[in-house]
This record gives sequence, C-alpha cells and structure tokens, in this order.
Amino acid sequence: MELDKDSSKDLMDAFWDLRDEIEHTLLVLVKEPCQEGINRLFRAIHNIKGNASMLGLTRIVDFTHEIEEVAGGLRQGKYALTDAVCETMLLALDRLHDLHQQELYGKKFDYLRIDELKILFQKMAVAKSHEVNDIALQALNVMGAGIAQIDGGYLPVPESYHPFSIESLPEEQQEEKKLHDLFFFQELALQLDLKIEGWEGRSIQMFDWAMKMNLLSGNLVDAEQLAAATYVHDLGLALLPRKYWEGKLDFSPHELEFVKNHPDWGYNLLVRIPGWEEAATMVHHHRECVDGSGYPNGLKGNEIHPGAKILAILDAFFLLTKGRVDSSARHSTVRAVSTINARVDTQFEGMWVQCFNHMIRKELQYGNV
Repeated sequence: MELDKDSSKDLMDAFWDLRDEIEHTLLVLVKEPCQEGINRLFRAIHNIKGNASMLGLTRIVDFTHEIEEVAGGLRQGKYALTDAVCETMLLALDRLHDLHQQELYGKKFDYLRIDELKILFQKMAVAKSHEVNDIALQALNVMGAGIAQIDGGYLPVPESYHPFSIESLPEEQQEEKKLHDLFFFQELALQLDLKIEGWEGRSIQMFDWAMKMNLLSGNLVDAEQLAAATYVHDLGLALLPRKYWEGKLDFSPHELEFVKNHPDWGYNLLVRIPGWEEAATMVHHHRECVDGSGYPNGLKGNEIHPGAKILAILDAFFLLTKGRVDSSARHSTVRAVSTINARVDTQFEGMWVQCFNHMIRKELQYGNV
C-alpha cells in the first residue's frame, strides 16, 4: 500500500509519541518495577503495531510483534526487566525507528539486521527466567559490534595505546606557527564545549579518538590537518541560535536548511588561514553522507574527504550519547554503536566504522567511555 505524504507524517508523529512514552517507561521501570508501568509499556508497543497494521506495513508489524511478545512476558511475570533486557528493548526501538523511515520515506538502510533481532526476541519471549538476561546480552553484543562483552575476546591492546595530545603529533609537523594555530583552534573548541550542556571535554576526546581511528587505518589522513579539522568542524554551531544546538535531534525542513549552513561557516573560517586548506575541506565535508544524502553539497563516496568520514562518525556518536539536554534521553554506548553500524554504506563508510568499532572496544576496556 502506497501512503500519501500526510498519512506518512501522521504515522511517524504517532510513532515518535509512542516511542518517547516507551523509552521513558522502560527507564523508570528498570529502577522501580510496577505492574501498572509494565501494562502501559505493553499497550504502547501494541499501539505501534496496530497503527502499522491499519496501513498494511507488514515489516513494521512483524518486528513490533516480536517486541510485544517480550513485553507480554514481562506483563505475565515470566521474567524480570533487567538492565540488559531494558537496553535490548531500547535498541529495538532505535531499529524500529529506522524501519519506519525505510517503509514510509524510502530511506535506505542495508544493515538494520532486523531478522537477527527478531530471532533473538523470539528466543527471549519463550526463554526461562534465568535465560532471558543472557539472550539479551547476546542481542546487545550482536547489534553493538561486540561492545556489550568487554571482558576478553579482543585483540591485545598495544603498548602505545594512550591518549593523544597535540604535542604527540610527528615532530616534522610541529612548526612553531602551526603548533600555535592548533592550540588556538583547541581553545576555540573548548569554549564552544562550555556553551553546550554535556559537552565538557568533548573536543579533547574527539581529537583523541580521531587520531586513534586514523592510526588504525594506517594514518590515511594527515594527522596535523585532521587535528585542526576536529577542533574547528563544529565552530559554525556557535553562530546558530541556542535552540538549534541545545539538544534537538529532529528539525523541521526550514530549520534544517538553516542548520546546513554551519559547515560552510567553519570552512570559510579555516580556509582563510594559510596552511589549513585540507583541514578546511574536511570541515566542509563532515556532514556529507556516503550515499549522497548529506549536506551541504550532496557528495558521495570517494568525493568526501576521508578525514570528514572520521568526524561524521564521531559527531554522530556524541550527538546520540551526549547531545540531549535531558540526560535520561541520551543513548547508551551500545545503542549509539548499533545505530552507527546500521548506517554503514548509507551515512558512514564501512572501513571507518570498523576502525571506530575497534577503537571504542579498547576505550571501554580502558574505562575511557
């Protein structure tokens, strides 16, 4: 059944409302279980399925049914809502959102792994009480690129794995002027971090992680230029009214057009400083997507600078985990990593996502996340 624009919007709006209700209910229930809350959870999930069913959206109906079955088990008291079960249901909501985008608006996602999640939810629904948590952890590990299981099972962490600093850049890249420029860019970034709640230390960590991802790639990107781009890429946000960067994740078409200007502003600042032309290109490209759906120029694949592809992934991770003023609405690390992996070859390039996955596992092992 082909839906008109108004029907698609109405269904998406209804989903957003129900998703917010489910997410809030889950986060309350995992701390303070109560039957009334579990009943409310079940009804909200059932309503998502009912709305999709009325419009013949079979894939959404089928997937939501499996989530509903787990909620039904909770309602019947077959098993408890552990942290892992809660996290798995939140992660399923994220993929359900992507499925709505795909079915209603034709947005392309190649790695949602819905069929794998359905099988794991089917196992959870019929499992014995003592088995459910282990199945939930398995689901988190599958969807979260292995980060739910941080005790062993990974490649040894090399001796050189440590936080990067500007001084750690190769000596030949530390000419006095450029080093002074980098410290200036860093200071600007730190001032921006102070303006946005939850962003304290963001730029330093993004710099550290960008260097580590680049190292894992064999240093495909000039480290000095990447450092400058990491610090400057979001400075254009400071020129936007506060409401645009205070944690809002979804914009109206008019608002989005306004937000799309910020890569141009950062680019135009950096390109005017001699020696930072490549960094300026990274800044200009950091909101582009490998499938051409990004902005400001709709670049695709190899048209996008590799350094910008690193920044795009790290930006997405921080937006999901720290980009909401309401801390209870922020995604966990597992959910954020799962969302990033679901967007391989659409928003992000697969090779850089693998570098990110490898890096974030090590950061978890070291307690840096």
